[in-house]
Amino acid sequence: MYTGLEHERIKKNVQEAIREAKEYAAELFSRDTRNNYRIDYDLNDTSKLMDHVNFIVDNTYFYTKTGILKQQKIGLPMGTNSAPEIANLTCYVDERDFIDGLITSGQTDEAKEHADNFRLIDDVLGWGIEPPSPLHYGLEWKETTLADGSVVYLGAHIKKIDGRIDISVFDKAAEWPFLVLRYPHSQSNVPYHQPSGVFQGQLVRYRIICNTIKNFKHATTQMAIRMLQRDHKPVSLIKGWNAHLTKFNNDRITNYTSLRQWFRRMIKWASYFVKSDRDKSHLNEKSFKQKWKNKQCITQNETKQWVKKHEHSKTTQCTAISDPVPMHKEVPLQKSAKAELHLDEFILAKMEESKTNSQTTSFDQLVTTFSHHNQLPKVLQPHLNRLLLLSNKRKTEAKNRNFTLEATCDQCLQKYKDLMSLKKHHKQKDCNMGKFLVQWMSSKQNLSTLQLDKVIHSNSTVTFPNQKKESAIEKFCATPLSSLSCFHNAKGISGSLVYALGGIISDINCKLPNGSENYLPNPAGRIYYGFIKILLQGVKFDHHHPSTVNFRNISYSTGIDSWFYGSHIDRIGNILMRKTKSSFRYNSSLPIIITEAYFPKLLENPQEANDWVRQTLMELECLDDEGILAERLLFPVNVNSNHWILIELNIKDQTYWPYDPFSPAHPSSSDIVAAELIANAFGEEFGFHFNLQFCDYDFPVQKDGFNCGLFVCLYIISLVLDPSLKPKRFGKSPMEYRILLLAWIIRNDIPTGGI
Repeated sequence: MYTGLEHERIKKNVQEAIREAKEYAAELFSRDTRNNYRIDYDLNDTSKLMDHVNFIVDNTYFYTKTGILKQQKIGLPMGTNSAPEIANLTCYVDERDFIDGLITSGQTDEAKEHADNFRLIDDVLGWGIEPPSPLHYGLEWKETTLADGSVVYLGAHIKKIDGRIDISVFDKAAEWPFLVLRYPHSQSNVPYHQPSGVFQGQLVRYRIICNTIKNFKHATTQMAIRMLQRDHKPVSLIKGWNAHLTKFNNDRITNYTSLRQWFRRMIKWASYFVKSDRDKSHLNEKSFKQKWKNKQCITQNETKQWVKKHEHSKTTQCTAISDPVPMHKEVPLQKSAKAELHLDEFILAKMEESKTNSQTTSFDQLVTTFSHHNQLPKVLQPHLNRLLLLSNKRKTEAKNRNFTLEATCDQCLQKYKDLMSLKKHHKQKDCNMGKFLVQWMSSKQNLSTLQLDKVIHSNSTVTFPNQKKESAIEKFCATPLSSLSCFHNAKGISGSLVYALGGIISDINCKLPNGSENYLPNPAGRIYYGFIKILLQGVKFDHHHPSTVNFRNISYSTGIDSWFYGSHIDRIGNILMRKTKSSFRYNSSLPIIITEAYFPKLLENPQEANDWVRQTLMELECLDDEGILAERLLFPVNVNSNHWILIELNIKDQTYWPYDPFSPAHPSSSDIVAAELIANAFGEEFGFHFNLQFCDYDFPVQKDGFNCGLFVCLYIISLVLDPSLKPKRFGKSPMEYRILLLAWIIRNDIPTGGI
């Protein structure tokens, strides 16, 4: 297609398409008075755009091997970035003129038959009617309908079955007589999360293409087999499958319960299928029996049969009656017979197995020392059993394959084959659990320092929990906040307040961002490290300043890693409500903050959402038989799940207004719609009629793309603690306010005038 378009036709049609687009933008702007600017406000003049188009069309040259320079006179080069867009615009004008010609000549019914036709670049799909003739396009087209009446279009096989349309996935590579390797092998140098991501992406594609569950299951099964043939683990496919179901969990048409059950059966069958196919390919090899020695096999009646390999050998081998069990099965927590033993018996059994093994780990030694003097809580026993089973499995594999475990994890003291295996281990839950167990066992008083020095690796970063974390927090809360400073310059954030917060995090052995499971006890309740990490990752620390020594591992992020969650805004709201709770009965003008979960619940169950508001008002003694005593309500809302705004309802004046951090005085249409939904629902519940009215608060404007949640928190603090201030700009930078928010949350208090 690209190489057949005439240059003059390209220039004429593209110019006509640009003219029509500009006319449409002007008409749309005149009809919709809510928009402050036209959608083509940043588009250059038509003449300037055509200068670029003409340059691309006229200046394509080819240099041959014989040294001849040739200019392309017909068509566009397929490798040009703009070629698809230019070709689409060229064909659009021809198609538009064709339809307009039918309508002008009175052939309206024939024009309507083309309504369902679709074209993507050079592929046209028609339903019972042919597209415009080659004369209109200036190009030749060929009909590709198969002999059985079906059509292959853009990776989809479309056919008619029993009077209905059936759409399935068309695998073009499967039609070729040779094998096509389309996905990386599990041993390739690719990220660990890529297999599950690839599988999830293909599932989304299948969901779009297939119009029956049967076709979707068939495509998913073929994809799973291809991934397993590339030696990927079933757990990676399960991870991608679960992510797919979670993404589309609101699809009420599909029965996801039956799909989950089917996928478990399918992935088990596919594992056997791939394993069986591999086994048959090795049947003729001389070393086949040696390859499968020590492999446990299960017979068809699920009973195990064992025979001696040699008369004086302790190694046994299973008689292969059926296909072997897939080797990618995960180790369960308590399903193993050994895992059901008492902890002391289990540890002694594992230690006996390790005596003859030269690769005993520091973790094994620590467990042995601990078991002689202490009893592990029952809730931790399954996790320790799992780690010991996995450790013994790695050591057995190293012994059988004649290699050593050279890499040691500095957090959980486990040994691995190499640094690549260790890097994958650091991203798994087993590492965090092992770290927790090491810290817990090391903290016991009846383990002396001398014993600990022998069992803990010299470069381990394990620290022993003590009473420092509580005393550090108490000391910080007792210190006046005004005596602590925070500075922001071109290099980043520093100061005594930064040093004090870093000391707290260091004392409780928080190693961000990997410590999200633990929590920080403080007067306001538990604060989880994932909560703290989001606050700190939006801060650029001055690592050359000594006050930031405890934040050297914090990476500055301006993306999703530093976006506020609803828990951050709710925590600020709870602190303010506790601070001003006793003042509501005397000062009804104080705003009441409603939880951020109100708006999602309103979309799902309006009555339950309004019950939340009613309960909040009753707890604050602002609702009685006479009505609502409060005058203003504040609703934090996450619009489209990507931007925080603040909506204010003025009950006294019966008005509402959304504060958008990007433009507090000029909210977007989405902001106004969200505010209108809240105002209407609240008005119907309590008998009010609200109108949109501009508020005179000229709040500061958000300049970046990730601090909208922070600005909403600052708006709330300003409206509650000092509504007469009406700041046009805040006195500190967003990074400083993130540090202050963390300090206020730890102290469970926000001072008046803190903004």
